[in-house]
Amino acid sequence: MILKIDPSNVQPFKFNPLEAGRAEPDFIVDLLEQFTGTKLSAEKKTSILTIISELPEGAGMRDLYEAIKVQEAASLGVTVEQYEALSPVLEALQRMLAPGDHDALFEQPADV
Repeated sequence: MILKIDPSNVQPFKFNPLEAGRAEPDFIVDLLEQFTGTKLSAEKKTSILTIISELPEGAGMRDLYEAIKVQEAASLGVTVEQYEALSPVLEALQRMLAPGDHDALFEQPADV
């Protein structure tokens, strides 16, 4: 049996992980770690959990992104605009630090 679906009757599906994570906020932290492929420090996890708890009901992932950006900028003592301007540079430097062709550029000389 072949199931035929009329595309005009299909409703888009929207999944809001923040709504799913309201009862279990660690779910969002785990999700972020999986997407980034890194382990967050205890301090970062606590910060993200605080941000999530302060978001209004119905907030989405874009809201979480913006709230994290504001918090990160404040922790660095810069404005959000300055943080946004620096972000591409920091990301490029982080890629350069990764093992590969450029990582030797960042080696520190041995202590004498």
